[in-house]
Amino acid sequence: MDKLNQYREIIQKILKDYSDRRSDELVESQTIFDIERDHYQIVNVRFV
Repeated sequence: MDKLNQYREIIQKILKDYSDRRSDELVESQTIFDIERDHYQIVNVRFV
């Protein structure tokens, strides 16, 4: 089980880093983590 938690943390870190690099003045990238069900998502929100 410890290895599974390590994988979860690695995935979350990768997605968070990616999201941080994708954000700019017009588009904000946000991460959504459902840890209980192991669902991970990146959402791009545009401000007009």
